[in-house]
Amino acid sequence: MEINLTDFNPAHDQEMVINLKQNIDQLIDGYESHEPHISHWLQKDGIQNCWDARKDRTNAKGWMCEIALNSNKKFPAITITDSGTWGLTGDRFTQDELMSRDPGPDERWTRFENLNFVNSPAPKSTGDYLGSRGRGKFVLSAASENNEIYYDTVLDKPFWGINGTQVYYRIGKRKLEKTRAPNSYEDGELAKQVLRDKTKGTMKPLSHTGTRIIIPKPKKEVIDDFINRKGHTPDIAKFIAETWWEIIDSGAKIILNKDGIKQQIPRLSPHIYPDKPFSTEQKIFTQSNIQCKTGKILKFYINFDPSKEIPVRYRGIAIQRGGMNICRKSIVGILGSQYEPHITGYVKFDDSLEGELKKAEGVEHYSINWRHKSVDEIDSVLNKLVKDFAKNDLGWTEPTLPRVTPAQRRQTENTVRTANEILKSAGFGIGGKTSSTKTKKHRPPIPPKDISVTLNAEFPKPGSERINFGESFPKIGAMIENNLKSSDVKVGLRIMVLSYERDTVIYGKPIHVEEILVKRKSHTGDLYMKPLKIENRLFTPGRYKIVADIALLESYGGKLPGEKLDEASISFWVETDPPEGGLFEDFIATEFSRFPVSDPKRDLRSYVEEGKRHKDTYIMYYNTDHYDFLHMGSGKKDKSKYEYRLCLAEACLIDIDVESYNLIKKEDAKDPYQCAVKMKSVIDKMTGKEFMEKFDAN
Repeated sequence: MEINLTDFNPAHDQEMVINLKQNIDQLIDGYESHEPHISHWLQKDGIQNCWDARKDRTNAKGWMCEIALNSNKKFPAITITDSGTWGLTGDRFTQDELMSRDPGPDERWTRFENLNFVNSPAPKSTGDYLGSRGRGKFVLSAASENNEIYYDTVLDKPFWGINGTQVYYRIGKRKLEKTRAPNSYEDGELAKQVLRDKTKGTMKPLSHTGTRIIIPKPKKEVIDDFINRKGHTPDIAKFIAETWWEIIDSGAKIILNKDGIKQQIPRLSPHIYPDKPFSTEQKIFTQSNIQCKTGKILKFYINFDPSKEIPVRYRGIAIQRGGMNICRKSIVGILGSQYEPHITGYVKFDDSLEGELKKAEGVEHYSINWRHKSVDEIDSVLNKLVKDFAKNDLGWTEPTLPRVTPAQRRQTENTVRTANEILKSAGFGIGGKTSSTKTKKHRPPIPPKDISVTLNAEFPKPGSERINFGESFPKIGAMIENNLKSSDVKVGLRIMVLSYERDTVIYGKPIHVEEILVKRKSHTGDLYMKPLKIENRLFTPGRYKIVADIALLESYGGKLPGEKLDEASISFWVETDPPEGGLFEDFIATEFSRFPVSDPKRDLRSYVEEGKRHKDTYIMYYNTDHYDFLHMGSGKKDKSKYEYRLCLAEACLIDIDVESYNLIKKEDAKDPYQCAVKMKSVIDKMTGKEFMEKFDAN
């Protein structure tokens, strides 16, 4: 017996409405996070489309691309025109046809007019296509004040036009609106008339096989990048040379045309990547045909010139794919920041490794996720090549970070405790657990980090940092905040428990790992928030800390994937009472040479940051690269006394900063000379015999 079931009325069906404009704005934010100049995106995606369409994929014979600015007031526009290409071939698929099948490799018109239809693989041994899903076409619209583009094309072979006649020429238009991006087109003689009318007679139909993109009413910032100011090369010409230097070296012609004045983009490599050094100090190293497991590095080149600073855009190693510069691999994390201003280079790969690289490439073609498993080997080989060059040619030695022994940990804790006791005797830092009403007036406020993490941990006994075997933290978790106005950021979160004395990770791995996209100007809310039980089979009496850190998974603003963005920690003591409070929480030895060259802290002996355990406590970081530290003496107690002397100067500054006036009187702090005299007097007195002998007793 058939049962009739009630179903939805098809007449009530409605397509989901997508705010396409918002989606495109987010796509543009992705580009902005890597590169602020719209003209850079314009040339990169525009030339990429032309290069992918070349007929001769091996030698690019007859290929050319011209980017032109027409400042005519009747119809100001930018055009991107190619030759030696196929043109926008193929039929115009209907929506029903696109639902049933993807357009093939020759259906270039349909793929250009639609989004996320993947390019078919390129012919073997000709290099893969640079583009993949057609997102870049919306970048072209973003360069227009009207959010629209026109495109006309001429084909080698005629096709059946709208009126049933065979034609060679057609024109299309896309207008980006809030919920749709409608395309329209005409062909044959009518198409030519449409072009003349739309451009107000300023443009003639394309006359050779190929494609032309027309961007009407370009944004002012894009126009400005075409201007040759005071004899300087226009910015867009620099961007083209930086991105496409490899194919230009091979003979590819890229023309910049401003109002009829044309210039061919010259070769960049003789100036940035010379074959031979210009001086005895300059060092150049190349290596070819480096075999990896999945392919070959065809060429690795590195250039070190201590006599001049490399322009920022050329610093690091250019990662090349298909003749285009994707991004540059920073050498800061490999050699340290002191070499960064003087090193440039590039690396080229065979088709197999380019395929692996493409898997880890950002959708905007401006970044590589070096954490992606497909590029693990490439990353390690490049790092080794850079290090070997630095060791052999520059005399660089790899910094060693000595493991801190339990005895050294205890010595530092004793030094901190003794320093706090001395300062307490002066009435400074008593308790360490009370919240001061003083505000820091003299130190400039620390601006919020772009991306930050905070750690949440509820102790079993409120107000106590001691926890015994069998007790549990009711909840442990973290929250990530994105303070950027224009970029969503993808990060990786780790939460770990570490032994302070043994410097090991409890459980042998993080207790939580998560990848998360943090929306701009927002936070994630609480993440993880699970209990943690203290078991005697895993813990021994002593100090521990819970650490949450975040690392970048997709680059933004010049920061590269894998870069650590922030860390937060909370200390606790197992079966042991925490030390009594004081001004300082910890003294931490740090290599200041690893800081960026622009960071003024690089040359300091020490600095302080607010503590992590309590309010009104501080952590002092001291510079193990400073000459004074390196020549402090080798005696067992010399390090403790050195740390103590540094903390006295920091304590005086804190005293003035929070206006507690325990070490420096208020009237002395008002007069710069008297303030300096008093600081010297305090340090002289508190480094006397009666105080320094306390460290001999530790």
